[in-house]
Amino acid sequence: MNTIKYIEQPKKSYCCGQCCVAMAAGVAIEQVFAIMDKKGSTNTKTIHKALSFYGINCGPKKSLTPIFGNLSKLPHTAILKIKLDWKKSNWHWVLKHGDMILDPGKTGITKINEFIETPGHKITSFLKVSII
Repeated sequence: MNTIKYIEQPKKSYCCGQCCVAMAAGVAIEQVFAIMDKKGSTNTKTIHKALSFYGINCGPKKSLTPIFGNLSKLPHTAILKIKLDWKKSNWHWVLKHGDMILDPGKTGITKINEFIETPGHKITSFLKVSII
């Protein structure tokens, strides 16, 4: 899969994780809702399980790789865990593919450099996604 279709999360929803899985798997968000059996916030375990359901290799179970400021170590495709400063204890999931960030939330599609320069976007960890 060379092209990923962008999916925007519904307004005032917390389904960014499901959107990232749907984009990586190339399926409709409704299918991911059914697989994950939830339409709200997600964790690494449920994202990993859904990716595995679609046959997407994402490394060891429940394993997020921490980022310590070195973005050059990010894989070609990954689901990134983002800490948003504009809300306390608010986490967000986005999909990185090549040098682009597909943010199902406010930002939309941007270059990774522009994304990380936006105030409040701190990449804390990632889940490598091996898609064809």
